[in-house]
Amino acid sequence: MFRLNLNLSQKAFLLVALPLICELIVLGSLAVLLTQAEEETRKERHARQVIAESNLLLKDFLDCSIYSYQLNKMRDPATMKQFDALYEQIPMRIRSLKIELRDSPDQKAALERIEQVASKGIEMLAEFRRIALEGGSIVELAEKRRILSQQGQLLLDTIRHFVNAQESALLSKPDTEFKFRMLIVQCIGSGVLASIILAVALTMYFNRGTMRRLSVLMDNTSRLAKGQPLNPVVTGGDEIAHLDKIFHEMADALADAARRKQELMSMVSHDLRTPLTSMQGSLTLLNEGILGKLPERAEHEVARAE
Repeated sequence: MFRLNLNLSQKAFLLVALPLICELIVLGSLAVLLTQAEEETRKERHARQVIAESNLLLKDFLDCSIYSYQLNKMRDPATMKQFDALYEQIPMRIRSLKIELRDSPDQKAALERIEQVASKGIEMLAEFRRIALEGGSIVELAEKRRILSQQGQLLLDTIRHFVNAQESALLSKPDTEFKFRMLIVQCIGSGVLASIILAVALTMYFNRGTMRRLSVLMDNTSRLAKGQPLNPVVTGGDEIAHLDKIFHEMADALADAARRKQELMSMVSHDLRTPLTSMQGSLTLLNEGILGKLPERAEHEVARAE
């Protein structure tokens, strides 16, 4: 089985670093999802702005057409001013749409079609204004009004088709937003659960290995004090394993010292017993007078020696 030979400080670092890495991965995933969700929201706002600008363009054109009819009947300065204001507003609406869609090459054709129809309508409005102010004939004005009405209907159909395409894209946004919300919730939930499981698993793994080997080390101290055999050497590459190795070496050194002491005592006892016994026998014989009466002082010294 594969084992990591780590010391206690490295294990503590892993215990902190691995859940932290997991959290960083979750935060990175959340950042990506939030960026995508923000992009979708920006696209939705952009589409609504385009729809609003398109509707304003159509409204200005239709209002300008209405004022052109009134201009033909009344020719008053107020009507002329309102007509001119709307007439000048229409090209601004087109430019605004161009700005909004400058980063949307897929909608370039639709925008060019709107611009083409609106520009032709502007020319017709200008022509109708000129004829109305110059007092053109009823037949000519009726014909211009008919053509202008047709152009207005064409612009209406063109913008309506364009707006419907924008609204169809918007209808799919709620599903997209819901999907992103669910992904964010799942990412947060999965990240929290994974962090908890990882932290608990690492804690249990490291604590179990550390406490088990500490228990073996404590039991070895008791066994050493009682003179019992020690437990097998603790495996691993951390401080606990190193301490247990030193403890076993110390126990072996103590056992070797005891053995050498016993050998020394046996050797001394064996080597001194025989000559000391002979010497003691000789002193006893001298003290008993086997060689004759000893002087008093000699008796005293022999007794002390015996």
